[in-house]
Formats: sequence, structure tokens, C-alpha cells
Amino acid sequence: MTEEPPHKRLKVEEPETPIPTKEPPTLENEHRNSCEEECGIVCFRNQDLPSWLGIFKQSYQDFLVNEIDLEDRVVTLSSTDSLPPNPNTILASDSNKEERVQYFSTLLGTETANQIEEFCENLETQNRELIFSVPKIKESRTAVHLAVKKYYSKFRTETVQKKNDVGSYIKIYTPKNEMRYESRDWNSQVPSYLRFVLYKENKEVPEAINVVAKLSRLNPNSFTYAGTKDKRGITTQRVTVFKVVADRLASINNKLIGIKLGGYEYVDKPLALGDLNGNLFVVVLRQVNASDSMIEAAVSSLATHGFINYFGSQRFGTGSIPTHVTGKYLLLQDWKGAVENLLSPRDGEGSRMTEARNYYQKTADIPGTLKLLPKFSHIERTILTGLDKHGPNAYLNAFQELPRNMRLMYLHSYQSFVWNSMTTERIKTHGYNVVPGDMVIISEGESPITVQPSDVDKFNIFQVVLPLPGYGINYPTHMVDKYKSFMNQHGLDPFKLDSPIKEFALGGDYRKILSKPLNVNWDILMYNEKTDRLVYTDLDRLLNKPVPQSIEGGKLKAVRISFRLGKGTYATMCLRELMHCSTEKNFQSKLQESIVAVSYTHL
Repeated sequence: MTEEPPHKRLKVEEPETPIPTKEPPTLENEHRNSCEEECGIVCFRNQDLPSWLGIFKQSYQDFLVNEIDLEDRVVTLSSTDSLPPNPNTILASDSNKEERVQYFSTLLGTETANQIEEFCENLETQNRELIFSVPKIKESRTAVHLAVKKYYSKFRTETVQKKNDVGSYIKIYTPKNEMRYESRDWNSQVPSYLRFVLYKENKEVPEAINVVAKLSRLNPNSFTYAGTKDKRGITTQRVTVFKVVADRLASINNKLIGIKLGGYEYVDKPLALGDLNGNLFVVVLRQVNASDSMIEAAVSSLATHGFINYFGSQRFGTGSIPTHVTGKYLLLQDWKGAVENLLSPRDGEGSRMTEARNYYQKTADIPGTLKLLPKFSHIERTILTGLDKHGPNAYLNAFQELPRNMRLMYLHSYQSFVWNSMTTERIKTHGYNVVPGDMVIISEGESPITVQPSDVDKFNIFQVVLPLPGYGINYPTHMVDKYKSFMNQHGLDPFKLDSPIKEFALGGDYRKILSKPLNVNWDILMYNEKTDRLVYTDLDRLLNKPVPQSIEGGKLKAVRISFRLGKGTYATMCLRELMHCSTEKNFQSKLQESIVAVSYTHL
């Protein structure tokens, strides 16, 4: 895919000297606000640009995400009612209507054969039945049962009798609980997985999947997808499910709120985590206080020079105790420390939650604390229930009651914290020049190589990677001591992150220190109210709604920007570089409370 430049480009000189920054964070003070600097997010790619303010996600409608699949196609909700043929009504290729009618005619006569064909081809026959007379000879009835099973496998048959009637009859019908027969009766000529588009508004992916699963009477674990998407936004992605007919999901569309399904097709393989090339974002920044020229310079710099590929602050949670602190305890195999860290009092929570945490800290009364906990406190409730089940000191068993992906989240959070901090250290020391000892990846999927002094000019800064600590990776020669020193502060050794407990054995990886957005487009919109819609969603397009336009004479200014990022790259970090201000949740909340609405004119 070729990069589409922004409207104009402004040349920004490369910094030639190391970038002065603050010292990387430590874990000395664990009870604090989880802000960007405390997650290792310190530097900017272009230090020379001024900062400006804009409200990010004032409404969830200001943040659109469309998945980009492995074939580099942007996933969109283009249809909700276009359905592929039902696999359970697709008849074998060696079977046609004439053949079926002729065969049943030899068993039951032409009139009955036509009735059966009409009944079985009608998709509206669900939970209805057809009863017809058959010969009393058992062999004849058996032949009819077998013929229905062969030619109309979706349907069931049984021999019945009518009241005050000595004749023999067969009933052909769709089972009331038809869905449990879908997998068994799946036509072998049809791929085994239904792939569909999931469009959701202001919902987590698991939350949306649970709603779909409940209404369609399926197990939520039977759905797979390539990656999670933001809750606070409007997102579109693909999902797969094993041997489920499209009609079944399409039938619940009118019952869904904030969710739409469409784009149904049958495929051979399910989606797995990571099966995507990235995401396309459309973002609105509201109540912007910058001139047009300032915005243009910022966009041009972003498109040309990219941004530091930090893990965003959402990776570390939103509470006053970051998730990477729990990850540290897990790597130390301090199960008690991990559990107590999750249950300990913290700032910024509601009174009921604070009361429950303080009560447990003072009394260690598990049943009493469970009674005080609010219903939404899933993690704390799960751990306390685990302690109640396994024993008050069974910390590891209690922690393992949490879902596996959540347990791994804490480990990965610590990895991300170290990576962010080491990236800041690398930039502080060497700026944005490739230096001997750097590790670079030339092409995706290849192993990194170490830059030799004679090869420095052969590589660019966008190829430089740093390792996420773990087993199975190497460290840059000029950074290995910094990794050791940093992790030693937490009682850890970057070369000893294996564990006898498989799930806590931390495998390493490599991540590029810079990322560059592709297909950057932007415009400025004037508007009057915070409720004014400024983006055009897939659903808007389906419903033929008008495209939002700038309001002439509007009193407020917004920047609407779209760009493409690779998988695992954070849009918040891209926007942080654009504005040179924090996109962290707490900062943005305070910004919304304090910013003064003033009229802007194009400068």
C-alpha cells in the first residue's frame, strides 16, 4: 500500500544530538496515578514543535476503528441482510430437484414427492411439520426415512399415527432446537467457519460477543477474532464461528443495541489473535486551540517522521496502582504480593470499593469483604472467592481463578513498562540516529541483526528494534547493562525470566522504536455543540445519512484526522505526538472539565 501524504508537508530538521529527557521511572512509589511518564512515556519524536490542546474522545462517536485484514483490505459493514446459502439446505452436487422428486415418486407417488420438495426447500418451515401417508410395509417406511436423511439432511423424520386412523404416516419436520444439529448436518462441500463483520458502538469486544452469543444461543468461546478493539469508540472487525449458519446470526440483528452484524461468508479457517495487518482510524479532536498553520505543521511532521512506538497508558490500567506492578510480583513468584497488590486500597475509587478494600486490609475477613464489594468488582471478587475456596493463604490458586488472558495481561504489562523505559533511555542517549550495537529488522518476520560500525549508513531509524524482556531473545550490546540495571531495581534479571509454571514463563519479543502512520488525511471542521456528529460511520452509510460538514461560522474548532497503523501500535501515542500533549484518560478528563469554549477563526 502506498502512503498518501497529508495536504501539505513542512520540512522538519532531524535532531542531531541526544534528546534531553527525564529519567526513566522506577517502581519505588507504587501507589500513585498511572500517568504517561510513570509508564515510561516521556519523549517526543519531534521535540521542536509546540504543543496544543484538543479533546480526545469527548464522545465515543469521535473515534472510529476499522480492522485491516491479512489481505490488506479495510473491513467495513457494507451489508446486514445479504446472506450466503444455508449450508444445511444446500443439497449434494449429485442431487437435483428432478432426481429427488423422481426418487420420492417411486416411493410415495408424484403428489407426495412434490409436497416434500416444496416443504424442504422453503426456508420458512422452521418448527413446522409435514405429515404424509406411507405404505404399512416397514421396508418402505425405512426407505423414506433414509431418503429424507440423504436428500434433506436438515430435517428429521419419525413414524406417527393419527387418532382413530389405522394407516401409517411419516412426519417430516425441523427440530425445535435446530441449532444443535447444525454442526452434525453441515454440508461437507461448504467451508466449516462462518465469518462475519462485527460493528459495535461503545462496547468491549468480549461484551459484544457475549450479547451475540446469548441471543443466538451459542457458547461465547466458540467465537474467535484477530484482535480486541477499543471500548470507547465505534469499531468494525471480523469474527469467525464454527459451523453456524448465517441466518441464525442475521435473525438477531433487530434485537441488538449498539451492535450490528453483516458481511457473512463461509471460510475454511478461523481467525486467530494477530490475524490482521493493522487498523484504519478516524479521530476527531474537539475544541482545538491551535491555528491552522500549527496543525498543518504537526500533521506534516507526524506523516514524515512518525512517532515513538510506545505502549499506550491504557496498557497499564487506569487505577492508581499500574498493572505492571502486579506483573512484577508474578515474575518474582511472589504470589502473596500479587494478590495483596490487587486487593490493597488505592486512590480515586468509589466509597463502596474503598470501604471493602480497607475492611479486608484490617480484618482479612473474606466473606465479609465479599458482601461489601460492589458487583462490578470482577477481579477482586474472583480472587477473594478463590481464597475462600482454596484457603486464605492459597494466593497462587486464587490468582489462577482469573481468566488466563487477564493473568497474562499483568506479565505483558511489565514487559511493556520495561520496553517503554528502555526506549526512552535509548532515545535520550542516542537520539534518532542508527548507532553501532543497535538491533534492526530489515523485513517483517525476519530475526534482528546487530548493526556493525561499518554498516551504520545501511539502515534507518525505522528499522531499529528493542527487545521486550523474556527468554529466547538477545539484547543490544549498548543497552544490555541498562536492561540489567533497570530490572535489578525490581529484583529481576532480564536473563532469568523463565518459570517452572508455564504460564509465568515470559517469552521475549522485538518491537520497533518508531512507527509511521500511513494514508494520513485531515481536515478542520467548525461546529457549535459537543453533540454535533463529525464522523461518518459504516452504519451511517448503510442508512444513507448525510456526511457531516463543517458549519460556516461555527464557534468551535475540531481536527478530523484519519490514518493507518500496524497491529499492536497505539493510536493514542500517534495523537500524543500530533498534539504534543497527553492523551491519557485522567488528563483528558480534566481537560474536558477545564477547557473554555471560545470561538475560533481560521488563521
